[in-house]
Amino acid sequence: MGDLRVGVIGCGGHAQNHFSMIKNEPRMELVAVAEVDSDRLQKAQVDHQPQFIFTDFRQMLDQVDLDLVYVVTMPGHLLPIVLECLGRDLHTSIEKSPGMNPKEARQMLDVAQQSKGLAIVSLNRRYKPEVLAVRKLLQERGGAIQVSANYHKPPSGLRQPGLREVAPPEIICDAIHHVDLLRWMSGRTPTEAAQATEVYAHSWHGDREGTPRYNAIMALDTECKQQKFMPKTCRLI
Repeated sequence: MGDLRVGVIGCGGHAQNHFSMIKNEPRMELVAVAEVDSDRLQKAQVDHQPQFIFTDFRQMLDQVDLDLVYVVTMPGHLLPIVLECLGRDLHTSIEKSPGMNPKEARQMLDVAQQSKGLAIVSLNRRYKPEVLAVRKLLQERGGAIQVSANYHKPPSGLRQPGLREVAPPEIICDAIHHVDLLRWMSGRTPTEAAQATEVYAHSWHGDREGTPRYNAIMALDTECKQQKFMPKTCRLI
């Protein structure tokens, strides 16, 4: 039996990676899952064999003693679930992006700062071996002076009906990984990401539907000047 009793909310495609990680982590025990789609819920029960299954996440939180909850839903569904979990002092891991807009992200952050539970956003690109290796080299040589990145993506369907109600624009939903990597590469210490002190940004529509452009220059508290380029879907300079 693991040290951490785990619940998972949402059993879609992204959740499968979390299920695999939980299975392979001896310190964790999958205790319960919650999913509104009955077919997904039944499949999760067969494939991952949690002790309990629920169609209502609040019932799961009320009836099962948990230490940690993975909230693996679309961004538009996150806010009430995350606030409920952190309000119960549960350790809470969520998928990017943290909500539909900065206001929702701020609400989650405010509650997280008051909670006894830890909160994390799954910005997993930080921990790729090649990223960690480059970051180590940067720190050994005194830290970054300038960091830039390119983000290329085919035309996006995020603005289509059915998705735009639950997924934010590309700059938030997708490019958040690359913005986070720029901050991470510029951090002062092995565990610290740099914070933006100034941001100059501009956006405009591309030539085709689903090809917005974004430009930004960020100044960081590490005195590193960051540039980000996303020529197709997103572009930050």
